[in-house]
Amino acid sequence: MQRKRGRPAGKRESVARQTIYLDEARHQALRRMAADQGRSIHSLMIEGIDRVIGKPVVKGWDDAE
Repeated sequence: MQRKRGRPAGKRESVARQTIYLDEARHQALRRMAADQGRSIHSLMIEGIDRVIGKPVVKGWDDAE
């Protein structure tokens, strides 16, 4: 069974938009990875960001200190 592509409805609220410019090699690599895994480029990018900054686990996580 193949999964639907893109963000599942209601899973993650969208608060901000960001544009990223990629060289052709990085873009092609992301396209191949997304196709191979049945995912979207966006979900791969979110996963990478979560690995760098840590995945938010509680509401207001950026204010918790």
